Amino acid sequence: MDFNKSNSELLMGEHSPLLSFVMPAWKGAWLAEAIESILAQTYKNIELIVVDDCSPEDLRSIVERYDDPRISYHRNENNLGGIHLTKQWMHCVGLAKGEYVVIASDDDVYDIHFAEGCMAKAILYPNVNIIRAGVKDVDEEGRVLWTEATSQLSGDCISQAEYTWAYRQGIVSICMGNLVFRRSELLRKGVQAFPRALGSDIAVSIDLAEQGMALADPGLFAFRHSTVHLSGSLTQLEPKMEAINLFYGWVMNYAIAPATDPVGQRLQAELTVEHWRIKCVYDYLNQVIRYVSPSEVLKYLARAKYASFWDKCKMLLRYIKYRWIGRK
Repeated sequence: MDFNKSNSELLMGEHSPLLSFVMPAWKGAWLAEAIESILAQTYKNIELIVVDDCSPEDLRSIVERYDDPRISYHRNENNLGGIHLTKQWMHCVGLAKGEYVVIASDDDVYDIHFAEGCMAKAILYPNVNIIRAGVKDVDEEGRVLWTEATSQLSGDCISQAEYTWAYRQGIVSICMGNLVFRRSELLRKGVQAFPRALGSDIAVSIDLAEQGMALADPGLFAFRHSTVHLSGSLTQLEPKMEAINLFYGWVMNYAIAPATDPVGQRLQAELTVEHWRIKCVYDYLNQVIRYVSPSEVLKYLARAKYASFWDKCKMLLRYIKYRWIGRK
């Protein structure tokens, strides 16, 4: 590709990079809305591959409503994602033809300028392997609950160190669907297979940012919160606890690429094992411990691998406040 051409020529011309949206699908409730948001993209050189993960719902009939050569339908013989969600992700990626790929969800919604905004950054920063669009959270009715503010970041292309720091600080919200990956690099590196893929999106986004991360405009991606969403389910506390232990074990030992910019160098110094341990304890409490039953709280505290004895005492006191005093 000739990067000396203007961005507009590359974005709209016949040689514009193909962007593949692959959609592991299970739920039918918001599938049509998700599909329509992708087909409506202002950046036209896209394909959409819907992979029905042996759903009990009739997803094929929803896909067949759309007379668009850019959309195709595949159905798995078995429910792959129910056993190994990361394998389902990579199975879907393997069906794609694009230079870049998005692993979309069957309930999230894309602004019509999502692909255009992300591909503009891919062209502007040809060495990066991941582009990220800003997130807003919506409810089941599509009402906006929260919009991410990334003004604390240093620019529109940041180092792996700055991105990882931003995750640790809670500045960025990480969900697989708002990320555009260079497909060849994603296939080469693969995805960490944590239980129920909890934290796998975080790990792969850090790993693919080794050459930096380009940032598209905020609000181009809407993440839907619903009662059937896996990451928000209170029935997943046991795999969440295991995933937290595995993810933090991974990230504590992950070698962040040395930052070359002053901001990245300063922030990289704040990514020590102790910094991660503090974040890990926060996640133990707020993602798992506060929701367990009184009869199980000691069992879960015992499984908090990276929490000290005093951390566990503090978590127990917070749990008592949540459960019986009602304080937050």
